[in-house]
Formats: sequence, structure tokens, C-alpha cells
Amino acid sequence: MNQTRASDVGASVGRLIAALFLAPLVLLPVIVLAGSAFAFGARRQTRTLAVLSSLGAERSLLRKVTLASGVWLGFLGGLTGLTVGVLVAYLFGEKIADAIQDGHNWPYYPGFHVPYQLLGIALLCSVLLGAATSLVPAIRASKVNILATLRGSRTEGTVR
Repeated sequence: MNQTRASDVGASVGRLIAALFLAPLVLLPVIVLAGSAFAFGARRQTRTLAVLSSLGAERSLLRKVTLASGVWLGFLGGLTGLTVGVLVAYLFGEKIADAIQDGHNWPYYPGFHVPYQLLGIALLCSVLLGAATSLVPAIRASKVNILATLRGSRTEGTVR
């Protein structure tokens, strides 16, 4: 009994170490790709942000506008991914279980259950990831030269 508990603890620690090692490998491409997408979006918004600034908006509001687009994009992307994932599990779960040689246990599962708490955590993580990746473009977008952007001599601004 005691040896079983020790092996369960060892397996749990091993899974935790693997997750901590693999998480940066999975998140790094997402952060780089989403960051470049937000930088491009901030570049396209420079004229709008310059107009807001000329009407009296402070830099903090300009940052919030760009951050809000990142949060919304993270929310909508997470919601789409979760919806597709749940639908795939619902429609093809038995076939996937057969493919991994565990299909003989599928009829014994007590119905299809959606883990709402886990899905909520995943959605929250996608929103936080969207906010984090849009933070740098939001800061740079708030520092755009307003007069040059409105004059048209610098339509792209200095957001990179």
C-alpha cells in the first residue's frame, strides 16, 4: 500500500516536471505569432489612435484600446478553440478512443460530460495570453507621433 502511494507521487511529480518543461515550448510560438499579429493591428490603428489622441485622449486610454483588442481576440480565439474541441470530443470521442486502443472502455464511461471548470480556466488563460501579447504593441502604439501620423507623412507610425 505504501509503495503504491510512493509510485503515484513519483508519477505525479514526473507529470508536473514534464508540464513545466513543455509549457514554455508550447506557449513561445503562440506568444511570438500573436505578438506579431497584435503589432500589425496596432500599426493599422495608428491613424485612429492619433485621432483619439488629438481629441484629448491620454496615453493610458490609447494603451487600453489596443489591450482591449488583444483581450477580445484572446477571448474569441479561446472560445472558438474550446467549442471546436468539445464538438470533436462529442462527435469523434469513441473513434479517437478506438484509435488509441482504449475503445473497449468507451461504453463504460458514464455519458459525455463537459468539464466546465477546466474549460473556464482554459478560456481565462487564452484571455490572459491575449492581453500579455498585446501589451508591448499597446505601449508602443501609445507613443506614436500624432502630428506626423495625422499629416500623412508617417502613415504607418513607429509601432514595430
